[in-house]
Order: sequence, then C-alpha cells, then structure tokens
Amino acid sequence: MALLRTQNSQQRLIYWLEQPEEFDKKYQELQNSIYSLKLSLSEVKNQKKMEQAVGLQELIKNYYSLLSNYIQQL
Repeated sequence: MALLRTQNSQQRLIYWLEQPEEFDKKYQELQNSIYSLKLSLSEVKNQKKMEQAVGLQELIKNYYSLLSNYIQQL
C-alpha cells in the first residue's frame, strides 16, 4: 500500500507546481509515504533474518552430533 501511495504521489507532484502551498503539502505526504515504505521493507528484512537464524539454529541442533563426528574423522 505504501508503495502505491508513493508512486501515486510522485506522479502527481508536477500538477501542483503552480500551487506552492499544495505542492509543499503533497511533497510532505510523499516523504511520509517513502518513510513508511522504507520502514516496512526494513521490518520484512528483519523478520526474514530472524526466520533464517531460527532455521539455522534448528539445523545445528539437529545435525550437531553428525557434524562433530564428521569433523573428528577429518
């Protein structure tokens, strides 16, 4: 949703060039949408990192003894 708002606001800024007050208002809305989009992307990235970390912990827990034996044999 934030991405669509950002794109929509960006495309419409040119129409408000002749109305400085409206332009400033819409520009601020665009900046807020960009911030919201960046925040959402950051949250998604952090969640993926957490999921990967949990998955890695599970892998290590399940295969630790196998890996230990393999390393000892090397």
